[in-house]
Amino acid sequence: MILFVSSTFSSKRFANLPQIIFRRTFSTSQLRRNPHLPPTPGTPSGTTSNGAPIKSLLNSIEKILQFAPVTKAESFIHRRLSDERFAVPNRHVLFEKIISLLIHHRHFEEAGRIYERLSNEGYVSTLKTDAQMLTIGLVLSPDKYREIIPSLQIIFAASQEFTEGDFILLLGVFQDLDASPGLMIRVIQEFLSSRGEGFIPCQRLVNILVGMMVKEGLVQEAFEFTADYDNISDSHDATRSHPYASIISSLDTFSPLSEKSINDVLAQIRSREIESDASVFNALISIQVRKKDVDKAFQVYGALMENAKEGLISPDRYTFGNLFKMISRLSNSSPLPVLPRQLFRNMLSQVFSRQSNLQDIRRGVIDGYHLLMVHALRAFLSRHDYAGAYYITKILSKVGLPITGDIYYAAVKHVAGRVLQSIHNAQKTGGSPWIHRLLGRSRSDFRTMKEFRQHKAIMLEMLKQSRLPGVLLDVGAIPSRSHRQYVMPTLSTMKKQFAIAPRAEFDVIPLQRILRRALLAQIEQERDIMFGISQEARRATGELIAAAENEMTPEDAELGKF
Repeated sequence: MILFVSSTFSSKRFANLPQIIFRRTFSTSQLRRNPHLPPTPGTPSGTTSNGAPIKSLLNSIEKILQFAPVTKAESFIHRRLSDERFAVPNRHVLFEKIISLLIHHRHFEEAGRIYERLSNEGYVSTLKTDAQMLTIGLVLSPDKYREIIPSLQIIFAASQEFTEGDFILLLGVFQDLDASPGLMIRVIQEFLSSRGEGFIPCQRLVNILVGMMVKEGLVQEAFEFTADYDNISDSHDATRSHPYASIISSLDTFSPLSEKSINDVLAQIRSREIESDASVFNALISIQVRKKDVDKAFQVYGALMENAKEGLISPDRYTFGNLFKMISRLSNSSPLPVLPRQLFRNMLSQVFSRQSNLQDIRRGVIDGYHLLMVHALRAFLSRHDYAGAYYITKILSKVGLPITGDIYYAAVKHVAGRVLQSIHNAQKTGGSPWIHRLLGRSRSDFRTMKEFRQHKAIMLEMLKQSRLPGVLLDVGAIPSRSHRQYVMPTLSTMKKQFAIAPRAEFDVIPLQRILRRALLAQIEQERDIMFGISQEARRATGELIAAAENEMTPEDAELGKF
């Protein structure tokens, strides 16, 4: 299959990308490393160096890439590479780790210049790094396809030095560069051809390929490839359904042909008697979420929960993440077939129970669970359910997930919006309980309200007030303080414009004060009352939080911990 290759990148921005990427060519003889050159990563050299300075340098580079202009970061990198402390036997490893960091942060020109320096110093890079740099050249200059692809073909054929896993990671670089589906299909086909007759790709690669085919409009070809793969694959478990799920999730949401394609996928799963897991259901839910069809999304969820009752399949973090994401985008008055509290209760039961073996989950995957909690919090905030949002902050510590800037920013930004709205309506309503509870001002101080006509001013004052005790917390909300440095949040740290110490964690108490005060302001606004003493306010909010906790906690379920 020959496809037209296009790129969404403008070549002008990357006109200075070092020409070494394009000049780089390979032959089979190059795969035999020169013994007089420094060893390649992973090859024993007979000498070792202290890894602490290198690790410290990489951490410093990571922070600079996150929070400083790239020109400053590149200057810092080159100065450190010229430092005698880093003239170590495994220096090539440092070079390649820096290149990977630069690519991860989308600094492609800078990665090219480090790659050029590595070569100029006489080091031989790994095929993995060579492939990354050739990929940058290929995507940014698609007209050089004929020049670059022979070098990639030779790398792909070196199965001992460049594995299928390396290739899948390389496809991530293509995606970071916004490569077209057509180009990715063509490169995947080159990889499959280079592995020779009889090579059976892993399922993850098949999932990516059929997804790209669908995005390129080759739906029938994706069906045929999936069927062919299913015939030769030795997989007999629920993962057989994953390529079909990839087809569904890649369909054009608003194409009139998508509904037929979905029906064809489901018919093929039935006819082939393919055991399915949550992936197909999740793909169907994601389609309905993109369409904003709440009822159909929850119909699919209902079918999945029925299967879960029979012990056949269980919903996972993607299931609940999609649904919470959808809820967070709806108005707070939109009707829902399943309310957020019930959905959260089911999520704890299915995803965070002790039986889920959370302690065995890898660090990168834990980030996905944390994102799920961010989506859940936003959903509760969008429904103005501050008692439920408060309970989520308690659950985070129970399951061992940190309070991060994302969590804080979601809550603070939302509540600031409610305060601003209340200020705009204060003249009509005779005052604002929100400015009183969240900003510490008199509810009828209309002159002071003029100072808070912007989100930023409100957020800064809210954070300042959250450091002060007021209508406080129940004892159970205060987390253990051992082995952690707790820091007070700022706008810069919440928005990740400024780093916090590696072992530091945002303090949950100011966040809980903000949410509890928002709950109190809402009660006063809805009931048109004002609590005179803190005991009354604490009792009123405490009852609502206890009711939320009762609704959101599954019966007889022990929560696991990361």
